[in-house]
Formats: sequence, structure tokens, C-alpha cells
Amino acid sequence: MSITKSPQDKPSTNLLGLVRISTEGRAGIDRPVEDINRIAQAYPETKLLDIVHLKGVGGSDVAKTREWQDSILPLLEDANTHLAVSSIDRLLRPDTFDVSVLADLLRTQTKLYTPGNIHEPA
Repeated sequence: MSITKSPQDKPSTNLLGLVRISTEGRAGIDRPVEDINRIAQAYPETKLLDIVHLKGVGGSDVAKTREWQDSILPLLEDANTHLAVSSIDRLLRPDTFDVSVLADLLRTQTKLYTPGNIHEPA
């Protein structure tokens, strides 16, 4: 006897959304949240667990936050959980990025979902 799994039995990929706003009054929080929800909808095999908001956090300080250390990073230790952001510069700024965020993503083999792309760890 063989058991055939139906498409409904396909394991889902967990997504954790991250919205970083460095200063109040600049880009609003609604658009990044909408982008993350659209990312989850675009990939039916994903399940959006939560969206973490980092308010008042610069691109070079993400890995230093309590949210990254206590909430996000432990979830990314699960090989089936990946990160969704509205754009890469909302996770870290290319001119001042903190390499520890990239090191964490590489170490945990976390995929980075952005609108229209899935960035695989190198």
C-alpha cells in the first residue's frame, strides 16, 4: 500500500514579516505591511506568522534590537521559517548595514522574500 499526499498536505513555509521605520514621519508603516501581506498571498505555500515592527531603528541597528535577538532570530533558527520585507533596504541600509544581520541570515539559511523575489542565502 502506498500513501499519496495531496497538495493540501504540502508543508508550508512560515514567513515572518519585518517592518523597520527609522524615524516617525518618513515612510509610513501601512505600505510595508501591505507589501508583506501581498508577498504572503503571492506564495500560497507560505503562512505569515506575524509582522514585527521596528520603530525608530536605523539600518545599522537591527541586530542590536531586543526584537531581533529575542523574537525574530529564534524563529529563524527553524529551517522552515523565512523573512519577508517590503524591500531589502527596510531590513538594512546598504551604506551603513550591520553585517551581523547578514551573518545571522546566512547562518540560519534564511530566505529573504521581497515583492517579486525570493533571495536565497549564498
